Amino acid sequence: MGISSLGATGSLSAGSALLPYPTDWQYLAQAIQQALAGYGGALVSAAYGGSGLTADGQLSSNYSAASTAILCADGPFPSAVTGYEHLAAQLAKVAPAFGSIFAWRGSGCAYWPVKAEQKPAEVQVTGGRPVLLIGSTGYTTPYSWAQAVARQLGNGRLLTRDGPGHTAYFNSTCVQTWTDQFFGTLTLPPKGTVCNSNNLNVILP
Repeated sequence: MGISSLGATGSLSAGSALLPYPTDWQYLAQAIQQALAGYGGALVSAAYGGSGLTADGQLSSNYSAASTAILCADGPFPSAVTGYEHLAAQLAKVAPAFGSIFAWRGSGCAYWPVKAEQKPAEVQVTGGRPVLLIGSTGYTTPYSWAQAVARQLGNGRLLTRDGPGHTAYFNSTCVQTWTDQFFGTLTLPPKGTVCNSNNLNVILP
């Protein structure tokens, strides 16, 4: 089974699953090379292994169901398939490689029995103790979201980590230093502080 048998969605799922983690880029490259040569097993593992899907097509955990439940509770989603088709077309124009797949990731919410009770809203926090907000420039969790929340925190400060991957704390000793200092003394970093990524070998999902 190569890329043609796996399909565009499966191939893109594998890419989106591994791209956030620099330590997995070499594995992803090898998996793509194998798929182009006719063997797509590594891509299948990358695309669906995280959801608990085993080689015999069974689910070894409730990860997929739990992820759907959490996602659908975060906010309103289209209740009809046509809504996702429209969204996929819109996102494909902005991000041709991955836009459509991200649109369809929420399609399970159209059939999920429990609907979100609230809509996403501004944080609107003022007063109280200072807040340290950490945002990374990688695509997985958009940096613009961190900037938006920072603007809503009257007593907060955005600490930026320049680099890909989840979990900024484990990817930067600079972030570790400021975070540890904050928890010990509530001292915030200066405005506009940007930390480099220097420990990409330790990345947690």
